[in-house]
Amino acid sequence: EGHADLQFRHRPWYTRKSQPSFADMLTTLRRKSWEDQLKPVSLKPTPQNNSLDLLTFLASLAG
Repeated sequence: EGHADLQFRHRPWYTRKSQPSFADMLTTLRRKSWEDQLKPVSLKPTPQNNSLDLLTFLASLAG
C-alpha cells in the first residue's frame, strides 16, 4: 500500500528498475512526512506551491 506514493528520481542508470529499494521507500516516507507538515500552510494553488513542492522534494533527499 505504501508503494502507491513512491516516486523514483530520474536515474538513467536504473533503466529496468521496477522494485523500490529500502532507500527509495525511506525517501518516499520523508517526502510524505514533509508534505503532511506543509500542506496545512497552503490550501489554495499559488506560485509558492511550486516552491513548497521543490522544498519538500529536496528535504526528503536529506538523510
